[in-house]
Amino acid sequence: WDTQTTTTGLPGGAEFIQTVSGSVTFTNTGPITIKGANTFCNFTYNVAGGQLIFEASDGIQANADLVTQTIDAGGSFNLNGQAAGTRIVLESDNPGAHGASNPNPTDPLSNQWVINIEAGAFSSIEFTDIRSSCAYNTPANNVPPHAVFPKSSCIDGGDNTLWIFAIPIENSWTEDVDGDGRIDRIRVRVSDLVDLSGGDGTGVTAYVEGHTGAAVTRVNATELYEFFITFDENNQLDTDETPLWRLESNPGAVATGLFGVGGAAVVDSPLYYITPLPFTYEDRAAPVVGYTLAMAGKNQIFVHMSELVQRDTNADGHGDGPIQSGDFSYSGGASITGLTRVTTSGSGTSEFLLNLDSPVTADDIYNQETISLAAGTDLADNYDVFWPGADSNPLADEDTRLPGNQPIARVSDLGLGALGTDETGIFQPVWATTDTTNRSALGGTGTIDRVEYGDFDSTGWLQDEDFTLQIALDSSFPNAGTENVDLIWDTSVGSPYLLNGMWLPAYDPPDLAAVYGYIPYPLNGAPPTFLRDFVYDLVNVPNTLSVIQGSVSSSGATRTYHFDSTDSKIVSGKEFQFFLRDNSPDPLIYARVGDPNAVDWYRTIRPWSFLIRDVIEQTDRITILDNVIDPTKGEKAELQYVLAKSGTITIQVFNLAGDLVDILYRGRKSAGEYSTAWDGRNRAGNIVARGIYFVRFTGPGIDQYRKVMVVK
Repeated sequence: WDTQTTTTGLPGGAEFIQTVSGSVTFTNTGPITIKGANTFCNFTYNVAGGQLIFEASDGIQANADLVTQTIDAGGSFNLNGQAAGTRIVLESDNPGAHGASNPNPTDPLSNQWVINIEAGAFSSIEFTDIRSSCAYNTPANNVPPHAVFPKSSCIDGGDNTLWIFAIPIENSWTEDVDGDGRIDRIRVRVSDLVDLSGGDGTGVTAYVEGHTGAAVTRVNATELYEFFITFDENNQLDTDETPLWRLESNPGAVATGLFGVGGAAVVDSPLYYITPLPFTYEDRAAPVVGYTLAMAGKNQIFVHMSELVQRDTNADGHGDGPIQSGDFSYSGGASITGLTRVTTSGSGTSEFLLNLDSPVTADDIYNQETISLAAGTDLADNYDVFWPGADSNPLADEDTRLPGNQPIARVSDLGLGALGTDETGIFQPVWATTDTTNRSALGGTGTIDRVEYGDFDSTGWLQDEDFTLQIALDSSFPNAGTENVDLIWDTSVGSPYLLNGMWLPAYDPPDLAAVYGYIPYPLNGAPPTFLRDFVYDLVNVPNTLSVIQGSVSSSGATRTYHFDSTDSKIVSGKEFQFFLRDNSPDPLIYARVGDPNAVDWYRTIRPWSFLIRDVIEQTDRITILDNVIDPTKGEKAELQYVLAKSGTITIQVFNLAGDLVDILYRGRKSAGEYSTAWDGRNRAGNIVARGIYFVRFTGPGIDQYRKVMVVK
């Protein structure tokens, strides 16, 4: 093709102008050479293995003198090589060593051939190998030229300017659509050079680092430059997470893929980090309150956020510095007097203590008093967040901050009190005893008593027998005489349910129990918008295998529970662990504070627990247990004995010199199993010196000694 019409300013300058509607169609494989600047209405070349060679521009001429192939408004540029192995080749008639791609289409590089698809024209370019070309699409409003997008079957043969072989991704952002503190979607924005009206994205597959179930969808029919990658939430709070992601496939069927109006596919090979551009940041998921902990009798409330936050006094998503005590208020009887930042980075805070002028009460926790953000103060994440665009307007369609002037959490997501103190324990165990072993006043192998230091923190133990456990409710607890209390237990709970030694039972009803990583605790009535309904990050996965056991009897403020040793969970070597739960309309689970006096008491939350052991009987069924003791720590040597027949027995303690130290029991006993203990004290109640001691047991046909070592 060589037009012979001379045009001023075009050296050697042939030009063809198709001034009326019509088509130019080439039908042989070529190579076909096209010289001069030409204007076509409809240009078609659909020959498998064909080759078109266009006259190159020299890259020096003014824009008006470019050797340009123009597709007129209302026309079309149609190329189709039919298959990947027979792609059409488009190239320059003077290919040479080119420099880096020039983003300015008005001054193309030397040796490139130029095509201009005017406003109102369209291109359909399939199975084509494009080389040494500058291509652009003239917009109607005279803004800078737009690129041309061949379809995904085309390849970049090199040295091309503004041929976009995949729609470029401009940016992407994490989102927490349901506001539960766990990201569940990535919003992706592509270049606005071309829209995504070519498909709905349903057939596209994606990968999101650390997440499963990734799926791609269009935002809606009218949003032309964005799409979503949805995925399964993780167990833990992660509103600050920015995972690696990629598109793994984009189907050939345009209707179910992600394609531009010209058929170009979204890039599907590189990995993209969600990274900030000069005017935007990657984190769009708003912070939430993960969980709160308060202990009855203590002047503190611990708050765990989903990420680092700052105070935001302008409601613009910009942090204005570290949070302050005045940013919060408390609906209980106490007032907030200070704030201690616990976990921080710069001005950001993810964990903090609210300090009060008086203790939190059992009523405050049971009634679920609330913590509120003050009016005029929001909590923003630790980043500035803007919508992409030259105007840098703050995000409007999905807030990235926790708004103020509303409740944000209840005072405590667990009912907590110090072990063994009626004033602050709320709900707590009193004693546990096996059904067959008769316990003495000094305790022994068949009993655990709250009075014994640490007996419900896994240091105490019961034999592998049926046992009964009693709990008490704080005397000031509402409905102490009538409240139904469930005991929820399991034995030796391990991975994946543990986090820092803590686990929690799954919640009832079952549909909520299946939400991994969250233990629901609904608040009274309809919760405000940002009032958290779950405990986040306190455990990994709720234990759906734990057992809910109701009391078998009640008396005043006590509840009694019975356990059958034939249960497969109750076996020697296991640790029996349990929580308590009220049956109010919005139930709380009650747990143990391991060290209520520790600075970080909020990190010592545990279930109540004790060990299950089998006893290996010694000679004459007189068995000494824990025979190395430190009396200064409340430790005892336990003696279990079994009488085959009734009779008079004597249990005495002697030192190495044979001196009598203490008499543990003297009297008559019926046949049966019994236990007692020596606490390392003499008859005067004083702790004995370090050394070796002997416990002598005499009874019907029995005279046995058992050795005990006292250490300090």
